[in-house]
Amino acid sequence: MWRIDRQRLFGLFFLSMLMLGSPCVDAQSHDIAFDCQHNHCGLLAKESTPDIVIGVVESVASPKQMMSVFHWARANGYWQKVPANAQDYLDFMQLVSITVPSSTGRRSVTVSLTREEYNSGPFKPGALVRYAPHALFGNSAAYRNSITHQDPVKESYWWVLGCVAQLCAPQDDQCIARYRQGRFNWHTGAQLQLETGKTMPHGEVIDPNTLLPKPRK
Repeated sequence: MWRIDRQRLFGLFFLSMLMLGSPCVDAQSHDIAFDCQHNHCGLLAKESTPDIVIGVVESVASPKQMMSVFHWARANGYWQKVPANAQDYLDFMQLVSITVPSSTGRRSVTVSLTREEYNSGPFKPGALVRYAPHALFGNSAAYRNSITHQDPVKESYWWVLGCVAQLCAPQDDQCIARYRQGRFNWHTGAQLQLETGKTMPHGEVIDPNTLLPKPRK
């Protein structure tokens, strides 16, 4: 009896090791945070994304990932107003990956904010956040000066930055359920296709100020 149990135990152990050592593969296996090879590094636009994006924090970019995105962006026609030598890039900016619903499942989207803003309230994976373009704020010129301190180098990074704010803490399901995730027009609140930015005919509509969904007519 002991021999049989020991053999079963060994078999279960071996099976568990195989499962742990083999990554799961599905239709979204290439869609990972800051994936430049398959997902344009998660960037939705060549400068700052012009729309509101609401999604769940996936991860915060490491310095190595930050540099990978920088070099890919510069080599592929993105971030053309950013200095080619990456001066102050790691000190001034922070990239965050959030997952957002799309027509093919959840996709990783890279959003950027100043490191100062990030350090004032770091995001944990699982938190619901919203990215907003600078245009959403009233006097964008004054806001830009307050962020860049009229520094020419920081000014150049302004064009790829947005504002990211936490809406719900991780695992706060009641809070998360109040919002709709996706990409939305910052003027009208109409839902947009994640990849193209085109209006979804039967999509949700949110209030651009409260970010809460409007009742369907």
